[in-house]
Amino acid sequence: MGSRVRGQRPAANEFLSLVVLLGTVLLLWLAWPLAGARWMHHAVKHPMSPPALNASAPVPASSAATGASQAGQSDSDDLAALGQIGDLFGGVNALFAALALAGVLWAGILQRRALLDARAAYELERRSVVRQQFETTFFHLVTLLREVGQDTQAVPSRRVTSNPMLQDIPVDFRQVADVLFSAVRTARSSISHQQLIQELIEHYDSEVQATCASALGRYFRALHQTLALIDSQPADCLDEKDKVRYANIVRGQIPDSLVLLLAANGLRSSAAKTRQLIIRYGLLKYLADTHEQKLGPALRVAYGQEAFEGHAARQKRRSASVA
Repeated sequence: MGSRVRGQRPAANEFLSLVVLLGTVLLLWLAWPLAGARWMHHAVKHPMSPPALNASAPVPASSAATGASQAGQSDSDDLAALGQIGDLFGGVNALFAALALAGVLWAGILQRRALLDARAAYELERRSVVRQQFETTFFHLVTLLREVGQDTQAVPSRRVTSNPMLQDIPVDFRQVADVLFSAVRTARSSISHQQLIQELIEHYDSEVQATCASALGRYFRALHQTLALIDSQPADCLDEKDKVRYANIVRGQIPDSLVLLLAANGLRSSAAKTRQLIIRYGLLKYLADTHEQKLGPALRVAYGQEAFEGHAARQKRRSASVA
């Protein structure tokens, strides 16, 4: 912003110099009809002082008549000369008028430039404020995700369930993911991808959601709000690369044990918006290897390959699909 302010000073100096020049021209133009014309008329009519006359000498009548005739002729010549001079200064008036018009146009250009610079400075300051507000909210949500995502912090509420691993004891998210994976791992090998996904959803609702709804719901709500905050920013605040960069920060805060739970939660009908964000920012890229071997192909059918790729691979895939 400082460079823009310094860039505005030469334009302001040019405008001030132009105003002084136009003011000087205007004063000269006004001074001519007030004093210049009289001076010019006097200079033409009386180019030099006439010789002094002897008052005591008598003036003949014929000489007086001749003098009167010459005086009349001289006055006529003076008026003709003044008319020529007036025509000359009429052209100068036209020149001054043209210069004045050019000055007005130049002043308008300088004023428009100054307004554009002021608008650009305001827009830059506005974007800076919006970006600062976004980062403040974003890092607050990331801190919340980190706290909730830690195994020692994210302890679901105790509740008696049919699963002996989750009966009336405090468990962390890693144990919950292991319980969910163990329930699906026993599925027969001939089951289709669609049936495997359906079983994953059913076990998630019965074994996980019923036990850890409070803790998981808090985490997934915070995750969705963080990603939605990134995704909703206008282009003048965050471009596509910036959005991916911030989304990668969020993805790095998701523990491996929560990636499977996130994938299962995103498959539910009530999490359609979260599923779109998972695909858009490739949140399933770091699915644990053991989970990938059993559930990877089925999850790729449900989400698409894009949810398991980085930004460069997703961009390449999108470009290929457009071409």
